[in-house]
Amino acid sequence: MLLFLLLAASIGSAELTRAEKKKVREVVTALLTAKKPKERAALVATLADLEAKAALEEIEAAVREGPLLAGGPPPARRVRGRKEQITRVAKVFVGYSFEYDGEVYRYAVDVPRKYDPARAWPVLLDPGHGSWKKMSDQEKGRGMDFFRGHADKGGGQDWIVVRTDIVEDIGADTKNKPEDCGSKVFQEMFRDLATRYHFDPDRVYVGGLSQTGFWAWLLGRERPDRFAGLAPMAAITWGVDDYLGNYINLPIYVLHGEKDPTCDVMQPRATCPALARHGVPIVYREIPGGTHGDGVFPLFGDALAHVGRFTRTRYPMRISKSLQTTLDGWCYWVRVDKLEKEGQGRANHPPTAGIDGERDGQTIRLYSDGVKRITLGLASEMVDLDQPVVVIWNGKQVHAGRVERSLATLLELVHDKADWRQTFEAKLDLRAP
Repeated sequence: MLLFLLLAASIGSAELTRAEKKKVREVVTALLTAKKPKERAALVATLADLEAKAALEEIEAAVREGPLLAGGPPPARRVRGRKEQITRVAKVFVGYSFEYDGEVYRYAVDVPRKYDPARAWPVLLDPGHGSWKKMSDQEKGRGMDFFRGHADKGGGQDWIVVRTDIVEDIGADTKNKPEDCGSKVFQEMFRDLATRYHFDPDRVYVGGLSQTGFWAWLLGRERPDRFAGLAPMAAITWGVDDYLGNYINLPIYVLHGEKDPTCDVMQPRATCPALARHGVPIVYREIPGGTHGDGVFPLFGDALAHVGRFTRTRYPMRISKSLQTTLDGWCYWVRVDKLEKEGQGRANHPPTAGIDGERDGQTIRLYSDGVKRITLGLASEMVDLDQPVVVIWNGKQVHAGRVERSLATLLELVHDKADWRQTFEAKLDLRAP
């Protein structure tokens, strides 16, 4: 009997070898861009022997090391049948491309001088601005000096700086598509970036001025779980006011000129205190006499220095998301899968639904309006997965019991979120009571 117990204890408890850890990371790399379910299932199946040998925690630790990438500049790829045209301007590479929903989008990367794919690097995202649409790639490469300079000034010498053409391509009216479509394109950009540069999903920051600042606010609103901090400057905030709870776990540093003639200062003056009352960790800095750029731009490094002190909260105790559509329904450990009524997804429209969640020991409580179905991700950092978990939704118990942990679930959600750090070993598919 003792021998049987010893043998049983040894199953699924061995440590992974270096070669096995490499294999896991290779699967993660391929999984991120695997489009077909059968392809993803085949990738997961290649790790079945490891799942039988090692504890899930061992494999998860290897997953969290991230994609396995080669050194040197990533080579050009074929995207939608055509080879990318990559233009190098000093340390900047312009022209990386990816396809989403039938369209091809481009972005540029300013690479830190000491970049080494052996470790993960923070990212500063400049969403881009429509004014760059007519610039050549050479001009775009040189234009990234502004963001690199302020990142360096703010202590981000080791940050990967990314600027996209997404805003240029979709335009102010997103080609008559709703803004949440634009937000989804940005999430797919991160998926592509992850297969070229080794970045740290826990240290991704987004900031910018005016239209770029608007997108910093919007990206934080739509996917707060993606970012460690926002730094919007001289930007309108009417897209924030109906979605204040979305930002509760997201550090923000706002810059705005007192005499801004383009984006009325009265908007952030009202919005930022309202965010603070919701518990959002926000700093509002109004520059006396500052206009739309003058007096504001020079302080961007200060904003980046502030938000750069923070890392993302992977599994917050409280979450909140107001939304109009389920196009990109993730909010930390909840994914909204179905609403009672889908909205249009436009930035200036109010939400059609919302969900709040809190966790306390083995109990998770959800409160929602207009939400019909969700996926609840569960991680060992949230609850003891060896013990029963209770989920109460709008005052009614919708689950009580153990939840099965599996490598298939873990990798399914890694692919879905394009995130290998905020992982979930188990999930529950739940319907509103």
